[in-house]
Amino acid sequence: MTNKTSQTIKEGNLVNIRNINKCLKYIDEAEHRTVFREIVKDLDVRVKLIGYGQMDWDDGHSRHIYRVTIKRNGKQASIRFGQSLVNTEQGIEPDLYDILTVIGSEQSIYINTSSFEEYCDELGFDVTDIKTALRSYKKLQSQGKKIAQIFKEEEIWSLPHWI
Repeated sequence: MTNKTSQTIKEGNLVNIRNINKCLKYIDEAEHRTVFREIVKDLDVRVKLIGYGQMDWDDGHSRHIYRVTIKRNGKQASIRFGQSLVNTEQGIEPDLYDILTVIGSEQSIYINTSSFEEYCDELGFDVTDIKTALRSYKKLQSQGKKIAQIFKEEEIWSLPHWI
C-alpha cells in the first residue's frame, strides 16, 4: 500500500508529447483531435499532492487528493482532483490523460444539466440522500465555472471523456 503521507509532486508542466499522444488515442473524431492539438499548444497543467482523504462525493473511500492548476491564454484555474483508488494504492500520480478525462467528463455534465434534479437523474443519485447529492452538485457547479474560464464549451467535446 502507498504511504498515505508521501508528498510526491510532479515537477513541471504535464503537457508533453507522450501525454498528448496518450490523450489522442482516446479521441475518436479527426476534428476533435485537431481541436485538441490546438488546445494543448497554450496549455500548462501542474499537479501537487495536497493530502489523503475523501473527496466531496463521500464514497467512503480515501485516496490521494491533488491540487491541479491549469493555465491557458493568460487565465488560470485550480481544482481538486481525487486520484483513482487503484492508482492511489499503486502510488501512481495522475497524468494529463487522467486529469483531462475527468475535466471533460465532468464539464459535459455541467453543461448538460441545468438543475439539481437533472443532475441527480443524469448521475443516478438517490434523492433520499439529498445531502451528498447536493454537496456534489454544488462542487460541480463551482468547478464548472472555473473550467469554463479555461475551455470554451465547444472545446470540451474535444477532450478525452469517460462518459
